[in-house]
Amino acid sequence: MLYTLFFSRLHDLGDAGTAEYQKRVGALKALAEAEHPGFLGMKSYVAEDGERLTVVRFRDAESQRAWRLDPSHREAQVRGRTHYYERFHIVVCEERHAHEFTRASEEG
Repeated sequence: MLYTLFFSRLHDLGDAGTAEYQKRVGALKALAEAEHPGFLGMKSYVAEDGERLTVVRFRDAESQRAWRLDPSHREAQVRGRTHYYERFHIVVCEERHAHEFTRASEEG
């Protein structure tokens, strides 16, 4: 599995700009889910100081590359640089080891 860690800080967008940004992110996620089977999901987090972290999971490097080159995603990247982001930093990581724990439900 491959992870893209997208650290970012938004420009001061105002309410309308924030709504536009959120709508675009939702549309891109829907596109990735519908058109890119190697896309496994994404979650975003916002720190108290406003820094954002979006974790995007892909099955493999080819799946991530296909998404990176998707024309709608490329257009959104340009829009992000020109309108939405104050700054961003991208880190791509390969999963080397994973461990999982799930508590069993307590049915009585």
